[in-house]
Amino acid sequence: MKSQNLLIYILFTVIVCLVNHKTYAETRVNGNVSGDWTADGNPYIVTNNISIVHGASLSVEPGVLIEFNHGCNLTVNGLLLVEGNVQNPIIIQGTN
Repeated sequence: MKSQNLLIYILFTVIVCLVNHKTYAETRVNGNVSGDWTADGNPYIVTNNISIVHGASLSVEPGVLIEFNHGCNLTVNGLLLVEGNVQNPIIIQGTN
């Protein structure tokens, strides 16, 4: 009986951990970029220089994490919209 209760406890714990675990997509980007970046694609890893060309736009939504590899740059000739907030800031940083 005790081993059955232990097994139920372990299964319940595993299920709770799986339900509460956040997973991230990890989106690698380079070259010309546009569209919408959402937190569902976190983290956005810039693997080479990126550009927003004339006439294009990139909207970065609250909660997005952008990581630049060493030496990578962003060039904006179009429109860049970055709108974070206190609860869901946009974080832009270098990779480790």
